[in-house]
Amino acid sequence: MNTKTHARVKALTRGELARLTGCNAETIRYHETQGVLPAPRRAENGCRLYDRRHISVLNFIRQFRDLGFSLNQCRSLLRLERDHSGQCQAVANEINAHIEVVEERITVLKSVASTLRAAARKCSIEPNAGCHVLDALLQVDADKSSGAKS
Repeated sequence: MNTKTHARVKALTRGELARLTGCNAETIRYHETQGVLPAPRRAENGCRLYDRRHISVLNFIRQFRDLGFSLNQCRSLLRLERDHSGQCQAVANEINAHIEVVEERITVLKSVASTLRAAARKCSIEPNAGCHVLDALLQVDADKSSGAKS
């Protein structure tokens, strides 16, 4: 953003930035300390002044966090955006790596769902026989507890 455009952008306080982005003020502060959000300029009285760039970065972080990216991954992607060097391929690499992680999670979650369906079927087959699922879980917890004391 050039200085003429920058001068026309209304400076925002952290509270105003929080309201505009739906991001908690403490989260904004955390993103600053972690180097994910660029340091804001300061007013003469020391108050932090945010601008459109900060809005864009916070919206970017929120979107990518909603897609399951870590804060470190967001930082890396934002760094690529700032550097402009080979960014498209690097971004594609980050996204493809994340897709692999997501697909692994989907496989695990499908297995969990299958296990839960089988457990629910057992419960519906023998509705008055007590709960075999809870009994099994309680036994696992008991085994863990007794093993930890040894």
